[in-house]
Amino acid sequence: MKKILLVENDPGLNDAVTCVLQSSGFDVIQSRVNQTVEQIHQIDPQLILLNNAMNTRPGDEVCLEIKNHPLTKHIPVILTTLMTKYESVADNTCADDFIIMPFNIADMEQKIRCYI
Repeated sequence: MKKILLVENDPGLNDAVTCVLQSSGFDVIQSRVNQTVEQIHQIDPQLILLNNAMNTRPGDEVCLEIKNHPLTKHIPVILTTLMTKYESVADNTCADDFIIMPFNIADMEQKIRCYI
């Protein structure tokens, strides 16, 4: 089973996305805080779905850290971001892809399947 690390600070969205992805056959590890590179390496996800607007630290900074570390640089990262923030985030990160919020669940699942 493919493992996804879902980093989302909205509990309702976290649970809804988890439910949909689990019903599609993915193993979802939820987190409401940004993980360190070492924690991510221990979880060993095949993909990270990361909210750019986290409370503790912006997702684009976390993404850069993930992509610049030899233990995690191979893991695809998809950032979720608001339409108004997309261009500034896209210019300043190494994310593999983006999902513009609000998003369609089917579109999200299709993007995920492109990477795992």
